[in-house]
Amino acid sequence: MFFITGLKVRENLRVTMDEVLKNTTLDEKISIVNKHLVMLNLTVGADKYAYEISRAMKQQVDIARALVIRLKILQMNQRFRKLDALTRSKLQRQVLDIWENKRQAVMMITHNVDEAINKSDWFVLVINGSAATIEEIFEVSFPHSRDQPAM
Repeated sequence: MFFITGLKVRENLRVTMDEVLKNTTLDEKISIVNKHLVMLNLTVGADKYAYEISRAMKQQVDIARALVIRLKILQMNQRFRKLDALTRSKLQRQVLDIWENKRQAVMMITHNVDEAINKSDWFVLVINGSAATIEEIFEVSFPHSRDQPAM
Protein backbone atom coordinates (compact mmCIF):
# COMPACT_ATOMS: atom_id res chain seq x y z
CA MET A 1 0.00 0.00 0.00
CA PHE A 2 1.33 3.36 -0.95
CA PHE A 3 0.46 6.57 0.84
CA ILE A 4 2.14 9.92 0.51
CA THR A 5 3.20 10.84 4.02
CA GLY A 6 1.60 14.03 5.24
CA LEU A 7 -1.46 13.73 2.99
CA LYS A 8 -4.90 12.60 4.04
CA VAL A 9 -6.85 9.84 2.28
CA ARG A 10 -8.79 12.36 0.17
CA GLU A 11 -5.59 14.15 -0.86
CA ASN A 12 -3.83 10.88 -1.70
CA LEU A 13 -6.62 10.00 -4.12
CA ARG A 14 -6.51 13.40 -5.79
CA VAL A 15 -2.72 13.41 -6.12
CA THR A 16 -2.92 9.94 -7.68
CA MET A 17 -4.93 11.50 -10.52
CA ASP A 18 -2.56 14.41 -11.07
CA GLU A 19 -0.07 12.41 -13.14
CA VAL A 20 -2.59 10.34 -15.07
CA LEU A 21 -5.52 12.69 -15.67
CA LYS A 22 -3.59 15.84 -16.51
CA ASN A 23 -6.39 17.41 -18.54
CA THR A 24 -8.94 17.01 -15.76
CA THR A 25 -9.79 20.15 -13.81
CA LEU A 26 -9.36 20.34 -10.03
CA ASP A 27 -13.15 20.50 -9.58
CA GLU A 28 -13.59 17.36 -11.69
CA LYS A 29 -10.89 15.57 -9.69
CA ILE A 30 -12.54 16.54 -6.41
CA SER A 31 -15.87 15.23 -7.74
CA ILE A 32 -14.28 11.94 -8.83
CA VAL A 33 -12.59 11.56 -5.44
CA ASN A 34 -15.83 12.24 -3.56
CA LYS A 35 -17.73 9.73 -5.72
CA HIS A 36 -15.19 7.00 -4.99
CA LEU A 37 -15.03 7.81 -1.28
CA VAL A 38 -18.78 7.16 -1.14
CA MET A 39 -18.59 4.09 -3.40
CA LEU A 40 -16.04 2.42 -1.12
CA ASN A 41 -17.52 3.64 2.18
CA LEU A 42 -14.46 5.78 2.89
CA THR A 43 -16.15 9.05 3.77
CA VAL A 44 -15.55 8.51 7.50
CA GLY A 45 -11.80 8.23 6.89
CA ALA A 46 -11.47 10.73 4.05
CA ASP A 47 -9.76 13.36 6.18
CA LYS A 48 -7.49 11.01 8.10
CA TYR A 49 -3.82 10.20 7.61
CA ALA A 50 -2.60 6.68 6.78
CA TYR A 51 -1.54 5.99 10.36
CA GLU A 52 -5.07 6.84 11.55
CA ILE A 53 -6.95 4.26 9.48
CA SER A 54 -7.33 0.49 9.70
CA ARG A 55 -5.69 -2.07 7.43
CA ALA A 56 -9.09 -2.73 5.82
CA MET A 57 -9.57 0.94 5.11
CA LYS A 58 -6.08 1.07 3.57
CA GLN A 59 -7.14 -1.78 1.28
CA GLN A 60 -10.20 0.24 0.28
CA VAL A 61 -8.02 3.28 -0.40
CA ASP A 62 -5.80 1.17 -2.66
CA ILE A 63 -8.84 0.03 -4.62
CA ALA A 64 -10.12 3.62 -4.82
CA ARG A 65 -6.71 4.81 -6.09
CA ALA A 66 -6.88 2.29 -8.92
CA LEU A 67 -10.45 3.27 -9.76
CA VAL A 68 -9.95 7.06 -9.78
CA ILE A 69 -7.30 6.80 -12.48
CA ARG A 70 -9.66 4.67 -14.56
CA LEU A 71 -7.47 1.65 -15.13
CA LYS A 72 -8.80 -0.73 -17.75
CA ILE A 73 -8.01 -3.68 -15.48
CA LEU A 74 -8.10 -3.64 -11.70
CA GLN A 75 -5.35 -6.08 -10.68
CA MET A 76 -5.66 -7.46 -7.17
CA ASN A 77 -2.79 -9.64 -5.97
CA GLN A 78 -3.95 -11.49 -2.87
CA ARG A 79 -5.58 -8.25 -1.78
CA PHE A 80 -7.65 -9.78 1.02
CA ARG A 81 -5.26 -12.32 2.54
CA LYS A 82 -4.32 -10.34 5.67
CA LEU A 83 -7.87 -9.38 6.60
CA ASP A 84 -10.17 -11.04 9.08
CA ALA A 85 -13.05 -13.07 7.61
CA LEU A 86 -15.75 -10.44 8.23
CA THR A 87 -13.76 -7.58 6.72
CA ARG A 88 -12.62 -9.78 3.82
CA SER A 89 -16.22 -10.66 3.01
CA LYS A 90 -17.28 -7.00 3.13
CA LEU A 91 -14.47 -5.86 0.82
CA GLN A 92 -15.07 -8.74 -1.58
CA ARG A 93 -18.72 -7.71 -1.77
CA GLN A 94 -17.68 -4.12 -2.53
CA VAL A 95 -15.41 -5.28 -5.34
CA LEU A 96 -18.23 -7.41 -6.77
CA ASP A 97 -20.60 -4.43 -6.55
CA ILE A 98 -18.06 -2.29 -8.41
CA TRP A 99 -17.68 -4.98 -11.05
CA GLU A 100 -21.43 -5.40 -11.44
CA ASN A 101 -22.14 -1.65 -11.57
CA LYS A 102 -19.14 -0.37 -13.54
CA ARG A 103 -18.22 -3.50 -15.48
CA GLN A 104 -14.65 -2.85 -14.42
CA ALA A 105 -12.37 -5.71 -15.47
CA VAL A 106 -10.82 -7.29 -12.38
CA MET A 107 -7.93 -9.73 -12.34
CA MET A 108 -7.62 -11.34 -8.93
CA ILE A 109 -4.65 -13.42 -7.83
CA THR A 110 -5.51 -15.64 -4.90
CA HIS A 111 -4.70 -18.90 -3.16
CA ASN A 112 -8.29 -19.13 -1.91
CA VAL A 113 -10.37 -21.52 -4.03
CA ASP A 114 -13.70 -20.24 -2.62
CA GLU A 115 -12.70 -16.69 -3.54
CA ALA A 116 -11.74 -17.78 -7.05
CA ILE A 117 -15.04 -19.57 -7.63
CA ASN A 118 -17.34 -17.03 -5.98
CA LYS A 119 -15.72 -13.87 -7.31
CA SER A 120 -14.92 -14.71 -10.92
CA ASP A 121 -16.37 -15.70 -14.27
CA TRP A 122 -13.41 -17.92 -14.95
CA PHE A 123 -10.17 -18.77 -13.21
CA VAL A 124 -6.81 -20.18 -14.13
CA LEU A 125 -5.15 -22.92 -12.10
CA VAL A 126 -1.40 -22.30 -12.03
CA ILE A 127 1.03 -24.88 -10.72
CA ASN A 128 3.60 -23.36 -8.35
CA GLY A 129 7.31 -23.45 -8.78
CA SER A 130 10.11 -21.66 -10.55
CA ALA A 131 8.71 -22.78 -13.89
CA ALA A 132 5.04 -22.08 -13.09
CA THR A 133 2.65 -23.32 -15.74
CA ILE A 134 -1.05 -23.02 -16.46
CA GLU A 135 -2.59 -26.36 -15.55
CA GLU A 136 -6.19 -25.67 -16.50
CA ILE A 137 -8.68 -22.85 -17.18
CA PHE A 138 -12.12 -23.17 -15.59
CA GLU A 139 -15.29 -21.31 -16.47
CA VAL A 140 -17.57 -20.56 -13.50
CA SER A 141 -21.15 -21.35 -14.45
CA PHE A 142 -22.90 -19.82 -11.43
CA PRO A 143 -25.07 -16.79 -12.32
CA HIS A 144 -24.44 -13.32 -10.90
CA SER A 145 -25.11 -11.90 -8.31
CA ARG A 146 -23.28 -14.52 -6.28
CA ASP A 147 -24.00 -14.95 -2.62
CA GLN A 148 -21.75 -17.59 -1.12
CA PRO A 149 -24.25 -18.96 1.45
CA ALA A 150 -26.84 -19.39 -1.31
CA MET A 151 -24.42 -21.48 -3.35
